Amino acid sequence: WPLPAACADGKEVLCSTVKRVAVRREVLAAVWKNTPYTMLELYLDAVKAANIPNSLIIALDEGTAIHMRARGVEHYARPLEARGGGKDNHATSGLKFKVLVDFLSIGCSVLLSDVDVLWLANPFAGGLYRDSDLEGMSDGWDHPTAFGHNAGGGSLRVHARNSGMFYVQATYEALGMMRRLARRMETESTWDQSAYNQEQFLPAQANHLAVGVTSRVMSYLCNLNSKTFFKMLRYDKELLHGYTPLSLHVNYHPEKYPRMVDVFAFYSRKVEGSEEKATGIWQWNGGEGSVLLTACKAIDQRTPPPSDEPLVARVLHSGVIGW
Repeated sequence: WPLPAACADGKEVLCSTVKRVAVRREVLAAVWKNTPYTMLELYLDAVKAANIPNSLIIALDEGTAIHMRARGVEHYARPLEARGGGKDNHATSGLKFKVLVDFLSIGCSVLLSDVDVLWLANPFAGGLYRDSDLEGMSDGWDHPTAFGHNAGGGSLRVHARNSGMFYVQATYEALGMMRRLARRMETESTWDQSAYNQEQFLPAQANHLAVGVTSRVMSYLCNLNSKTFFKMLRYDKELLHGYTPLSLHVNYHPEKYPRMVDVFAFYSRKVEGSEEKATGIWQWNGGEGSVLLTACKAIDQRTPPPSDEPLVARVLHSGVIGW
């Protein structure tokens, strides 16, 4: 494995890479393109700390491939350009389906991950069911939002499955889905996450044929999104200190890298910070922005600030602003 016939037509390098890296014909793969590599480096540090041996980076440009070689990180170079030449996160993210076609066609199953996902434990050691074509994390934060609930009027509502982290098995149905998504990314101006959810759930109709995949939603407490962590879990001391999740995806918040730094420090070195002093994982709002920034915005700048307010004192002591 992989079979020689599957490795023809330019897939020789991919086959040699997965033969060297894969465990049980499975890999953890993240897609990256362009500089800077700051978030990518943190992602790799977390993967290393979680002791995930079958991990690789899919380098979509030569610069990333060179950087991975210099660091000694397993990678597969697959230079690709997004539709219209776009280089933002959404444009690059849509390229992953084309790469996944390559992996699935040689019989390699993939746990696909964005680099704003922190891996905190090895997901292959008991974290996957492997009973469906597709297992994906949810943008939901509790049972109703993650698994579906009655939305009234005879309708069922399920929050989106996140296309930034999912496990796809090397089956004919999964391969068909990735091929369709790759084609849609090349021909349509659509968000990859919208298309990803549509192809899972939309039934066959008229001339539209369903891809026929079976899908499973991952546990929202084992594979956290950042809303679950920052708005709910960190306020539950028993949950916060009682277990280590498999992963945490900073998908809800724009301050991705600094939040990743604090979350990684908490789970890897037990550096929690202080809720009272707004440090560590407690310096961030449940929504957008930091606690300190919110406190600053609330200050009435027409009058002297209250000297007994710790956050105000920190700002004034820094010398950044004054009255």
